[in-house]
Amino acid sequence: MHGFKARLAPTAAPLFFALLGVAVLVGLWQVTIMAWKLPAYLLPTPAAVGSTMVADWHQLAEDAYVTGYEIVLSFATSLGLGLAGAVALHFWPRLARALWPAIVFAKILPQVAIAPILIVWLGLGLAPKIIVAVLLGFFPILVATYLGLSFVEEELLELGRAMGANRLRLFWRFELPAALPHILSGAKVGMASCVIGVIVAEFLASNAGLGHMVLRATGQMDTELVLATVIALSIQGSIFYLLVSAAEKLLIPWHISQRREAALG
Repeated sequence: MHGFKARLAPTAAPLFFALLGVAVLVGLWQVTIMAWKLPAYLLPTPAAVGSTMVADWHQLAEDAYVTGYEIVLSFATSLGLGLAGAVALHFWPRLARALWPAIVFAKILPQVAIAPILIVWLGLGLAPKIIVAVLLGFFPILVATYLGLSFVEEELLELGRAMGANRLRLFWRFELPAALPHILSGAKVGMASCVIGVIVAEFLASNAGLGHMVLRATGQMDTELVLATVIALSIQGSIFYLLVSAAEKLLIPWHISQRREAALG
């Protein structure tokens, strides 16, 4: 019984504090409305927004499915391209030296700014939204993975060579596992970036999705629906981020960040 409670505590504590944070935020929301006597069209009450979420749950669910599909597709593409690109740069250092300045320039370039051009080129549909999201999610994964592979300790590589590992086996057995913390950190940033990219693309050109629903509700001056949709977006984005964090806990339980988190929990 005591062992079960010990295993449950690290999981229950973050959940408790997350719920406590939500409760405090809702309380501040309600107090702000009461203190400033804000009209409903400026800031509706939490109860009114909750009622709207319940009443329009079917439409919210349909649009959340569209947005979720776009996020998953863009993140999977970003992850695949980012990993492949980083491995290519790692295996061919001359290529990395030639392309790294361009990669850094492209990373600091506001990719969202080219979204209208993509819409002009590709029209309305799935492709421009995925491309915008991939441009945002690709570079964090690429850079984090490449740096993780580059910073593997030389002592570990010497151990692998002493064990007779060839170049490919050295990569799979030593370099890639050692770089996993960097890769997963980049994946978490990439996931958050993909969520932002999809929503921005839906703002610009879409006839479905939560981003489109926010625009439609704003045009109708339906503040309750706007906030309900924003909350749905926050919940959906948090779920995707937590899934990547869960994968991190499963893949690198030995890393200092996970052991420190478990100790603090």
